[in-house]
Amino acid sequence: MQQGTVTVDATPTVICELTFDPAVVVQNTGDVAVFIGGESVAASGASAGLALAPGAILTIPFAGSAPLYGIVASDTDTGTLSFLVP
Repeated sequence: MQQGTVTVDATPTVICELTFDPAVVVQNTGDVAVFIGGESVAASGASAGLALAPGAILTIPFAGSAPLYGIVASDTDTGTLSFLVP
């Protein structure tokens, strides 16, 4: 089992490496929304990621190998995500 906590700011930050099967569970344990996606994830526009609200939990089914990134909308905000690979 792999688990951890990551601090996310206004630049795309690696949350975890998706090198597992079948899934990863991500929880927003911070106070601001965190947008998750690929390496070019953004808070808005064409590269806008999936918004994960404070307290929200998301299970991402995955098989393969790629990093999962997160970003917050404002330079003055910091987000916190916890992840668990069962």
